Parts: sequence; C-alpha cells; structure tokens
Amino acid sequence: MPAEHKETKLFKDSVTDLNEGYRNLLQYEFIGDLSVGKLKHFEHQLSPALPGKMLHNWDEYKKLAEQFPLPPGISTRVDPEVFDQYVWLYESIMRKANLLDKDMEEDSPKDEIEAFDLGGF
Repeated sequence: MPAEHKETKLFKDSVTDLNEGYRNLLQYEFIGDLSVGKLKHFEHQLSPALPGKMLHNWDEYKKLAEQFPLPPGISTRVDPEVFDQYVWLYESIMRKANLLDKDMEEDSPKDEIEAFDLGGF
C-alpha cells in the first residue's frame, strides 16, 4: 500500500520579525533616525502578520498615507511628528488585529505556580 501523504502547511515566522522590528522602530524614533526606510522596513514586517488583509488596505493606513504621504527614497528623513503618527498608527492596527494585549492566560499553563515562604520577612 502507498504511504499516506500529509500536507505540510508552510508559514513565515512573522512574530520574531515583528517583535524585533517594533523594538527597532521605537529605538530609531528615540535616537532621531527618522528615515522613510525605517518605516517601510517595519511595514514589510507588520503586513504579513496581519490577518485577512495587507497593511496598506487598512482604512486607517489609507487615511494617514493620504494626509501624510511618505516621500520616495529610503534615506529621506521624515518630520518627527509624521514619523510618530505612523508609529502610533502601527500600534493601533496591531491592537485591532489582536497582535497586542493578548491575555497572559492564553499562552500560559492553567496550573498556578505556588508561592513559597522565604521566611524572615
């Protein structure tokens, strides 16, 4: 008899990229490295993690991009207020997509860890 063939679903580990990319984006903003390339790089990390539709198809993204379009060129510097608006937008979209604010119990064991007495306190 022929061996049963199981399909293997391929996926990209977008969680690691997204976590690292968001930390980097906040660091870039903190140190004032406000190039378009920093925003676009994070967008390429965020978009695959969003369920159902790409980042550029979110209404909130379209509205901000219409109001403050990103200039061409990856090394072009963005005004600090515009950079900040995009960072806030990304956070808002991640919250709406349930990529942030996960319930800690979703990923942790149901058994509670028992506290123990260290004594002397």
